[in-house]
Amino acid sequence: MNSGDSKLKYKVLLGILLIGLVVSLGAAGYFYALMNDRQAQINNLLSRTILTYAREISFAGYLLRNATTNIAVADASSLLMTSRQTADTAWLYNSQTAYLYMAEAAGLVEENLAPYCEGAPTSLNFVNQTAVEMFAVLYTKIQNLTRPILDIWELEHPKGRDPIDLFNERGLTQGIVDNCSDVMDYSFEIDSLSPKFE
Repeated sequence: MNSGDSKLKYKVLLGILLIGLVVSLGAAGYFYALMNDRQAQINNLLSRTILTYAREISFAGYLLRNATTNIAVADASSLLMTSRQTADTAWLYNSQTAYLYMAEAAGLVEENLAPYCEGAPTSLNFVNQTAVEMFAVLYTKIQNLTRPILDIWELEHPKGRDPIDLFNERGLTQGIVDNCSDVMDYSFEIDSLSPKFE
């Protein structure tokens, strides 16, 4: 075998290796872009989920603020159950502490309101006036939780950012957790009030 054949084999082998490297890099780049696009889509869904939760629990608080009967409390309670399920969805995708607290806040308020739903919807009972006043305070506490979330423009117009990054960037994460705790604690006070009805 002469040196020309050896050089040709070397060039062919080098060409094959270069083509393999280019194909490998192209495939890696494609899968990296695909994975980043998938994460961006998940983040967009999380953003919409968090925004939906904030709207649901906020509206539940509004219904509760105006509730004077067991039937009205039951309507608010039903929406709280939905908002808990919404927050649970976010927590299942991304097990962040803030999402867990959001789900627990809605769930505990719903549970603590259960005694005030007694008899609904078949019989009408009027709620104790002190509890009605406490419902208004709870509404304010729920607004303290939801207002900062609803003010995040990027949740309404998601661009693939992780909502937790948005919370952290604005220094909201601990405040969300603290406001959830405040909502939960106050709902226990409402639950312990007796009598529930006039």
